[in-house]
Amino acid sequence: MKIFTFIVVALISLTVFGTEKTALPAVSNLPKDAPYLDEVTGVEFPACTGFFCKEIVKKNPNPVFGTLVRYANERGSCADVYIYSLNTVADPVAEKEFEAHFAETKENILSLASKPEDGHLKSVSEKTMKSPANEWMEKIPSLRQATFLFGIAEDEYYSELHMFLCKGRIIKIRISYPSDIPEEAENAKEFLNALLSLFHNKTVDHNGCCTH
Repeated sequence: MKIFTFIVVALISLTVFGTEKTALPAVSNLPKDAPYLDEVTGVEFPACTGFFCKEIVKKNPNPVFGTLVRYANERGSCADVYIYSLNTVADPVAEKEFEAHFAETKENILSLASKPEDGHLKSVSEKTMKSPANEWMEKIPSLRQATFLFGIAEDEYYSELHMFLCKGRIIKIRISYPSDIPEEAENAKEFLNALLSLFHNKTVDHNGCCTH
């Protein structure tokens, strides 16, 4: 099951970094077995929440690449949290810029099946599903979401995309889990609710991600 997790993670990374060839600055790799306090948002990411445990924390000094916090579990599910800007001077992301970026991200995901980066990927389609994030729409007004079905080799994975603004940065959450394990959908829901609660509980001073 782990191999499919790695494939999903690799494909997700393509939608963030694309085919950028520019040399990247040094990246800080932080401990995975301790909470991580993000300086930009003020959110403290726990070492584990529900059935998901933190595997990677990478901080890039280039705000376009920003911070990656990756969680996973033993059933092949994974969750990536990206905190980033749209330019190298970290200008606050405007609402119109965010909406255009969300639409572009969706298109990039749907176009993955037509690219040769990984021969295991067979199909990608968008699914209309009731998302656990629906109840967060009023609490986090900028929240946008979509759900995709990935056909990878002989398996299928649901992959949820959740994006919103927080303190001038984009927060992108990708949660992927096997479609044939019903418990994983519940585990993903529990993880997402815990994560959105962390952001909602912070006081936001620009391009707010929450209202009180």
